[in-house]
Amino acid sequence: MEYTTLPGFGALPVFDSLTPASVEETTAQIIAQGRQNMQAISSLDNKNRTFENTVLAFDRILGDSELVRGLLDLMAYVHPDGSVREACWKSISDISAFCHDLALDEPLFHAVKAFCDSEAYGRLQGARKKYADDLMRDYRRNGFLLPAERRDTLKQMLNRITGLCIDFSSNINEYSDTLTVGEDEMDGLPADYKAARRTADGRYNLTLDAPSYTPYMKYATSGKTRKELYFKYNTRAPKNGKVLLDLLRERQALAGLLQYPTYAAYAAEVSMARTPEAILRFEHDLLDKVRVKARRDLQELLAVKGSGADTIYPWETAYYTERLLKEKYGVDNEAVKQYFEADKVIEGIFGIAQQLYGVRFEEDRTVRTWHPSVKTFYMMKDGRKAGLIWLDLFPRDGKYNHAACFTLANGHQTDDGYRLPVAALVCNFPAPAPGHPSLMPHADVVTLFHECGHLLHSLLAGGEISDQSGINNEQDFVEVPSQLFENWAWDYGVLSGFARHWQTGEVLSKDLFDRMLAARNVCSGVQTLQQLFYGLLDMTYHNGDVPADTQALTDTVEKLQNSITFYPYLAGTHFQTSFGHLTNYAAGYYGYLWSLVYAQDIFSVFAREGVMSPLTGARFRDEVLAKGSSEDAMTLLRRFLQREPSQEAFLASIGLQPETDSAAE
Repeated sequence: MEYTTLPGFGALPVFDSLTPASVEETTAQIIAQGRQNMQAISSLDNKNRTFENTVLAFDRILGDSELVRGLLDLMAYVHPDGSVREACWKSISDISAFCHDLALDEPLFHAVKAFCDSEAYGRLQGARKKYADDLMRDYRRNGFLLPAERRDTLKQMLNRITGLCIDFSSNINEYSDTLTVGEDEMDGLPADYKAARRTADGRYNLTLDAPSYTPYMKYATSGKTRKELYFKYNTRAPKNGKVLLDLLRERQALAGLLQYPTYAAYAAEVSMARTPEAILRFEHDLLDKVRVKARRDLQELLAVKGSGADTIYPWETAYYTERLLKEKYGVDNEAVKQYFEADKVIEGIFGIAQQLYGVRFEEDRTVRTWHPSVKTFYMMKDGRKAGLIWLDLFPRDGKYNHAACFTLANGHQTDDGYRLPVAALVCNFPAPAPGHPSLMPHADVVTLFHECGHLLHSLLAGGEISDQSGINNEQDFVEVPSQLFENWAWDYGVLSGFARHWQTGEVLSKDLFDRMLAARNVCSGVQTLQQLFYGLLDMTYHNGDVPADTQALTDTVEKLQNSITFYPYLAGTHFQTSFGHLTNYAAGYYGYLWSLVYAQDIFSVFAREGVMSPLTGARFRDEVLAKGSSEDAMTLLRRFLQREPSQEAFLASIGLQPETDSAAE
């Protein structure tokens, strides 16, 4: 593989030179080097063990393998060459198997245990002690209290789970389908949307990626075609029914082998929540409170639908929400997006980061990336490079079709000095066209702020230990910085600094912003119910008996959707086969709402002290973001809040006033 060496960032691949052979070769090299380093740790005399040559050395093996894993993961989702993507998926499986070997290697376990039984361990403090303790906890969770033969079984299970997760994600990523429609079925769609999808014979191709699917569901007047497109979207990746069933069975078998009652109990142990019972209490408590707002939302939608309607179907929600915004709140999202040119939004976000966190961003156009549209930036702090990011913002064939931040390297200490963080932002915003820039609906602006919250967390969280840096917090805390940062997309003082009409240069008016703000909580209740549905579906799959067959998986979707949301299930759909978070958020999807409650509580501090206060920003950077997982997330939260966390700010943020609404209920 061809590399370029960037000072502080080490050797990074030249992405446009990647081939399947070079991917395979690099993977084999990092695995071989990792095994050699494992042997070096294990062969030390126990009398000579130190934190540096045993525990920190373990972390360096993990950090090196995770760097390659991160690069492979990114390329599997975004590289334009399908053969490279396929090679990356295979290599991800290989390097994941190596990481399982690393975690389950008995000589390494005895080496780490020998250090933790020594007097040197007793002198550890702070992040070092926490890492050593977490490592021993993970050894227990990896079966080191089991007989050797059962650990071999566990290793095989972990490898099968990784393979199934890769298959599940790959099936979603590679799936494509098109609905071809005529002129009548495009009524209500913007001209630029139509122009981008018109075929040579005057018809239109609708695909299932977000820039095609989402606007059609919002604006198309044809309910029949919306229903057809919704059906296609929610029957994606049908092969994943069997994959998901096998995955759930393997996870439950793993939990049983480790003597946990369910996989959810196994997963929750290392979360903020700690137990499935705490998660279910949280979700059901919110469910009762949020239904008050959701019923009001439903009545607003039914009034727009009219004609004595008593049901809103899931293919109608976006359409009638859009009509409600226009007719009752005077918000036309097509008019709004003229003020949000993608490049200007990026500049605005960089400006916020500079004022709050004391960093700025410089573009480097000399770095060779995987696609001409990808941009490279350095994060600068105190006049020096402190991080590297890539922005891959627009859709293309074979690319990951949602929005995500990929962490490639965490900031951490190495033998060659401090390695700086590297991350990539992958999104699918409307692509620019000749004479027409990329224009973002405000919902996309909020999404970009969300992903940049992850990005800043990845870049600002650094320490000695790789596994404690970046976004390596408890899983139900990871979304706190990202959901917190969304709030800046709703502040007029912030937006007026970059939200200008792309043709006239006119600043977004306060009147239009006030109407947008008034509409912010339109359907917030039904949307929160939808998040609770996703979280409870995930928990139901992982916190009891595994469904008997693929139809039972779908039956669970139907039952929960009909009992939690106000939008009835459409027969024949199988949403779960394209619910990608079932791989990386197994028994953890509840964390989005869990994190949002904490994010809004944190924002209440910024709202009180000033949303652009450098002092508050620096305190949040230093007391929360920079700490990574060197301390428990709850400790970080309490320190920043200077009190116990509360739900009040979250409930108010979705338009609920607890005392008034509970009385009304």
